[in-house]
Amino acid sequence: MNQSSVILLLCLSPIAVVFVVIKLAIWLSETAKFNAETDKLKRMQRGPYEVWDDEVDEFWGEDDNWK
Repeated sequence: MNQSSVILLLCLSPIAVVFVVIKLAIWLSETAKFNAETDKLKRMQRGPYEVWDDEVDEFWGEDDNWK
């Protein structure tokens, strides 16, 4: 390698280091957000569940002629 390519490499290496550090920071923050969201969803209250009743359908009513 000649002297100009070494100087160019040394000048551009901080940009590469900053890029890698930023990517790692974004990756770690998104991982932390995802873990926090999944923990919140695990603790979320579910229910009460409604039982589907085929005999009485509130949308169609009692006098449905579509059957």
